[in-house]
Amino acid sequence: IDGLIKDEVNCNDMKWLDKLANIPQGGLKGLIYYKITEMIDKKIDVNLSVSEQLNKKSYWKFNEKRPQDISKIIGVYSDNAIEAANICEKKEIDIQVYLEGNQLIFCIANTFTGDIDLNKVDKEGYSSKGKNRGYGLALVKDIIDKYNDLSHERNIMGNYYIQYFKIRVKKK
Repeated sequence: IDGLIKDEVNCNDMKWLDKLANIPQGGLKGLIYYKITEMIDKKIDVNLSVSEQLNKKSYWKFNEKRPQDISKIIGVYSDNAIEAANICEKKEIDIQVYLEGNQLIFCIANTFTGDIDLNKVDKEGYSSKGKNRGYGLALVKDIIDKYNDLSHERNIMGNYYIQYFKIRVKKK
């Protein structure tokens, strides 16, 4: 039985690794994989889509210059999505990575409950989840403000909070 369970886990791991195939090896791929396993452990339904267009390494050159900053942004967005979805009746997170024009876009959408004031989200100390919180998205804003090729957007559609992290890339 233990052997069968291990094989099942390995099959699930392979499913996620296959979906992450177009993200180059390294910290960002490892971080996304780790966050997905955390979502699964918390019984959150995860949907992942990574565009096949992104199989060219040239699209990922930005990550060679500032991998820690990019990983911090994806980490904050993922942690917030996990925390928000985890307290919902319908626990769901959708992650999409795709190319749109000259931008590489990471889209993380999650179910949420309660009210979110989109005008205050980037303010240090603001949180819809209680006191002594609200520093992650302020950190993200500070990082994005340092670079002229990074941007972000967010919106709410029904009971989904959607974060877009955009990186301008040179198409080849």
